[in-house]
Amino acid sequence: MLERLFFGFMALTIIYLGYQLYALRDLRVAPFDAPMERSLGPEDADLVVVEFVDYSCPYCRKVQPIITEAVKADGNVRLIPRPLMSNSRDASIAAILSHAAARQDKFFVLHHYFMENLPSFDNMENAADIAAELGLDQPTLFSDFRSDDVIKEVRANNQMMVNAGMDGIPAFMIGPDIYFIPDEEPQVEEFLRLFEEARAKRNQGT
Repeated sequence: MLERLFFGFMALTIIYLGYQLYALRDLRVAPFDAPMERSLGPEDADLVVVEFVDYSCPYCRKVQPIITEAVKADGNVRLIPRPLMSNSRDASIAAILSHAAARQDKFFVLHHYFMENLPSFDNMENAADIAAELGLDQPTLFSDFRSDDVIKEVRANNQMMVNAGMDGIPAFMIGPDIYFIPDEEPQVEEFLRLFEEARAKRNQGT
């Protein structure tokens, strides 16, 4: 009887540990898994950088052109911006609209627009005007905007950031081993150095 209980306990322990390892893998892999229509840079890049942003955050706007320039200067980095649900209603709506626009391969059209100018969405007429100005299909955009799948995608961005233990914005996951929340406005050279550091860490682990 005791032997059965022991082996039963060991089996449950192995299952539990296996689940924890799977969850840990998911935590490390999920943020870097995004379709190319929501990515900037080559598909076969040797380093992926995740950027958590809040469209209502002025500091995020300042850092945006810097990280973009660093990605282009490196040439072998893929950047995945992950806009967040925010305390700002307008920023949350903008995040959902950006993800909805990805269904038309227009994520970056809205992402760049909202990083430069977050409008007020007191009514959705503003959204319709922006969609028309930027050449998006409006019925499709608003249908996708109301989609549970799109809303879940944006909420998942928030959960990924929480899971990573990051509590400031903008926040960057530079590969799975380097988490970076800049205390002051970073320079392009600082990002380039972190890219190389992330590659070195990865190579040490292989």
